[in-house]
Amino acid sequence: MLNFPHSQTPANDFMPAVFTPGEEIRSNEVKRSDDEQLTDEIIGEAALSLLNSNSAINTRALVARLEAMFISEQEVRRRNALQKIIAEIEGNISQSLTGKTEKKALSGAVKTQRLNEKNVH
Repeated sequence: MLNFPHSQTPANDFMPAVFTPGEEIRSNEVKRSDDEQLTDEIIGEAALSLLNSNSAINTRALVARLEAMFISEQEVRRRNALQKIIAEIEGNISQSLTGKTEKKALSGAVKTQRLNEKNVH
């Protein structure tokens, strides 16, 4: 802790907060929810498991590992978190594939339009 002579003490707005050892520091901006922390922990476990087994590291492999973890998980909270994680990742995969299909279709339409414009003139 900084020790300032009383006359040199900075304004309270600029004083660093002092916490006792072991006190948990939480603020609304910094604190992450327990669910977010659990999600990160579970994804990290799955990723490390893939790395340790020299498996491919990709989205499909991650989902497969998460599904295997779900099957063997006994704790209800972790099972619920695993379900949400798997659903979110699979939803992102679906959105990504839909976006790629739409992009291909648009690209094909532009090419067709250009060919048609060349043939007209």
